[in-house]
Amino acid sequence: MNTEEKKSVQPKHTEPRLLYGANGVGYLIGVCGRTIKNWTKEGRFPPPDVVDGKHGHIKRWYRETILRWVEEKRQATEAAV
Repeated sequence: MNTEEKKSVQPKHTEPRLLYGANGVGYLIGVCGRTIKNWTKEGRFPPPDVVDGKHGHIKRWYRETILRWVEEKRQATEAAV
């Protein structure tokens, strides 16, 4: 197998998808982690992308989910002005 063939067989590397807990989400958007937990329960913040742990206590959001929510809020605020 020549070098060209090897290159085409190798998988493309992608950036890892980052996961954030409530405290990390809060840090990114400037609120307390407890606020994120409350907003999630109230339906004001998206449900977690990953729920894990024995009783589902570990909740994580992908960075893309957080940024999409922030953008939606920004657009809603601009539309209201």
